[in-house]
Amino acid sequence: MVSRWRNRRLDGAGPILVPSDCSVVEPLLERPTREWVATPDEMIEQSRLRKTKEWRKKVAPLWDQTPMSIPSQHGNHSIHINLHRWRKPRPAAALKATLLAPVLWIHGGGMVLPSGSYGDPQLQILAPLGPELLIASMEYRLAPRHACPAAALDVIDALSWLHSQASALGADASRLGVLGESAGGNLAAVAALHAAQQPQLPVRYAVVFYPMVFNAFDTRSYSLFDKRDRSRGGLNKCGMEFFWRAYCPTAHACDDWHCTPLTAGLHRSHARSHPRTLVVSCSEDVLRDDGVRYHAALRDAGVDVRHVQVPGDHGCTHRASHADLAPLFEGLRRNLLSA
Repeated sequence: MVSRWRNRRLDGAGPILVPSDCSVVEPLLERPTREWVATPDEMIEQSRLRKTKEWRKKVAPLWDQTPMSIPSQHGNHSIHINLHRWRKPRPAAALKATLLAPVLWIHGGGMVLPSGSYGDPQLQILAPLGPELLIASMEYRLAPRHACPAAALDVIDALSWLHSQASALGADASRLGVLGESAGGNLAAVAALHAAQQPQLPVRYAVVFYPMVFNAFDTRSYSLFDKRDRSRGGLNKCGMEFFWRAYCPTAHACDDWHCTPLTAGLHRSHARSHPRTLVVSCSEDVLRDDGVRYHAALRDAGVDVRHVQVPGDHGCTHRASHADLAPLFEGLRRNLLSA
């Protein structure tokens, strides 16, 4: 449950948009996207403030942060990246690998909501492996102002940059990983598929947390876990319909594999070069079956993929026990932290 302050405007003038509030979202979706492109602006700003506060609490005590801007290869804009290095001295066990493993972390938010000003607070779940990682927490262009494939292209550019600059940053480019949750899970899946088609971009491991990969709402998990009365926050069908409409204003837009990564079947034709992948889903999440179906599609194509289900609602990894996350840490150690 999200705290009530999130539903108030910064100036105190009244409520702001909450995507899970069906009474607001359903009338909105009856209108063309272009008519409400500015509607999420206040929600976006308040989300950034909340996540920045969380970052200061969860991440800042553990990691040093360096902000950077890199040029986009798909436009005239810059892409903002926050590099995170473990603040404490590296333990002897971590010193076996002289170079860090570079990891691109892609935040969630339905393609609409941002990260915090200094990075995504949710990367704190990587703390058990922090001394051995160089984490690049990135920002991407947000919908509905920037529809698909804008976010995907930003992620591809950031991943290519991290690979090309890894050595200069004290990291091992041959141990490159990409991780993303929810909307970021979609983008991590796209990045992995892009890498599968680019021999010069060797991504060793991808972790896709409870991804939104299918623009469809007829799965069993939507039937089981949808809750209409979520005016104070949370994830439900109304919210996902809002996020997908913002990201893919038309059905044609979602036919692009940059938007829905399984659309073109490229995972089948590039299965042998596809990075090893871990798919994590939440047991009581409306997106649970997105992860299940994504895992099945990669598995049936011949990709080296594993699926883990963690107890709880959307975002379950942030409330999970160390035992629940053991497969995540095992996969990262085996695929990124070993020679």
